[in-house]
Amino acid sequence: MMQRTWMIAGLCGMALLALTGCEKLGIGSSSSDASAPPAREPLPVPMVEPPIPDVPVPVGFKLDNPESRNYGFEGARIIDHVYTGNEDKFALKRFYEHYMASSYRWTQTMDRSPEGGVIQLGFQKGPEDCTVTITEGGFLKATKISIFVRPNRPLQVQGGG
Repeated sequence: MMQRTWMIAGLCGMALLALTGCEKLGIGSSSSDASAPPAREPLPVPMVEPPIPDVPVPVGFKLDNPESRNYGFEGARIIDHVYTGNEDKFALKRFYEHYMASSYRWTQTMDRSPEGGVIQLGFQKGPEDCTVTITEGGFLKATKISIFVRPNRPLQVQGGG
């Protein structure tokens, strides 16, 4: 009888230890943080030839032409693009954090996720800054990705004398 009591106590202790460990990993936890996404979800796949050659766009997102503009002058560019599609905003955040750095050599400079549900990421590469703003559309509305590339230094204006 005593041996069976110890065995049951040991099994209960192991179960408690397993549950505590799982909760610390976020598995089976009753207190879930709605703002934090599961980290193990696969990343969206980038387009093979995105509209901006050095800024990735996930497959399935379309350029919103009336909302998008490109300007080029004096060796600089200003790009203001809006893309729409269907993807979780946290998956898109991880997509840009990963691909901007690993595939396109941008350095992340900002990460803002204010209460309104909008995610804003900042990147820098050479003489340019890039801001990526992700707005989840909600029920029956598309998710929006806004990409704004601009010079990060004042442009040298040539005087016409």
